[in-house]
Amino acid sequence: MAGRTGAMTANPAADPTAAVGSRTRFEPALEGIRGFAVLAVVLFHASALAGRPGWFRGGFLGVSVFFVISGFLMATVLLAEADRGSAPRPARFAARRVQRLVAASLAVVVVSVLGALPSWSAWSGFRAADALAGVWGYMNWQLVHLGTTSVVRGLGPLAPYWSLAVEWQFYALLWLCTLVVRRRAHSTERVLQVFAVTAWAVGTATLLFRDGSSIRREFGTDYRIAELATGMLVALAMRHWAGRTAGVRSADPGSALVDRPAGVLVGGVATLLLAVGVLFASFDPPWLLSGGFALVAAVSGGLIVCAVRVPVWRRVWSWAPLMAVGRISYALYLVHWPIGLLVIAHVSSSGLSAVVANVALSVVAAVVLYRWVERPVRQRQAEPRRVLLVGLVAGLAVSMLAIALLP
Repeated sequence: MAGRTGAMTANPAADPTAAVGSRTRFEPALEGIRGFAVLAVVLFHASALAGRPGWFRGGFLGVSVFFVISGFLMATVLLAEADRGSAPRPARFAARRVQRLVAASLAVVVVSVLGALPSWSAWSGFRAADALAGVWGYMNWQLVHLGTTSVVRGLGPLAPYWSLAVEWQFYALLWLCTLVVRRRAHSTERVLQVFAVTAWAVGTATLLFRDGSSIRREFGTDYRIAELATGMLVALAMRHWAGRTAGVRSADPGSALVDRPAGVLVGGVATLLLAVGVLFASFDPPWLLSGGFALVAAVSGGLIVCAVRVPVWRRVWSWAPLMAVGRISYALYLVHWPIGLLVIAHVSSSGLSAVVANVALSVVAAVVLYRWVERPVRQRQAEPRRVLLVGLVAGLAVSMLAIALLP
């Protein structure tokens, strides 16, 4: 968030191909890109909370990277299903998202609710309405509703859930498309093309021509949907490219790898632009909220293409430490902000020591959340309708807990 505590950035959800009922080839380079992006986000927020907003001042650009990756992977999964002759199944589509995202996010909501009870809590102003917004995927509109005068209060432990909300709303629109094509597998690609182009055009037009407050532009789904659509367009373009170069239609983004000078150059430029942006970009320039995020998404899309199609960049982004961080990126994203609030509230020092404490504690908490909640639930084999039922019941239970304990 510009000039306040830094923008709460997007959801680094791990590969949806690992969810219910779908398998495509694992792309280690994408894991590495997620690791880079979540580190940028965590360092940006930790520095802002520690009173050093000039450090990693552009880390909020991770929002576009994560949105683009999410759109790319979702389109890749649906195209892979179509290649296998399987029409999209709405229940399975929804269950993939629920099984992948809900367990870890609800666990953090529960801890936030319980942690808000003591009077010493760093987020004692946390309300039931905030918890419900986190549970049911409308945190972005909750923050928009709070407005400029109240948004600082709204930046409680679940503030990062705004980007999860944008993605959930995007998935809901895409889910409606799966209803249209559920009995016609051969039409999946065409429907995805129409959906992606329409979403990109609407989102870009909104960014360029619709007026709105900075908070509305930052958190509104209609302003951010173009970035998710960019990822889908990249997946569709790569499928078309792979089909032409290999003589077959393939949803595998890594097929027909090339190492041409142009690909090496584009990957280098994209990497440099994102690295410089993370270090030096400012959230203040009006152009960023008036179309700039679409440009960042385009750069992210170019980086994805090079990371999975150009061997040299595939090796760079498959660096083991980055992949290790990328593996826990979703959990790390969920826990780093509430832990940062605790560190600032209860650690007397500031500056570098506070940043280090925030990052270290966040990594530990993320590993615990990943190993004991996120991964076991994600890997569990379950019938899609059962996954949806369990997710609904869990959401209702957490909502009742929040209503009972919070003002």
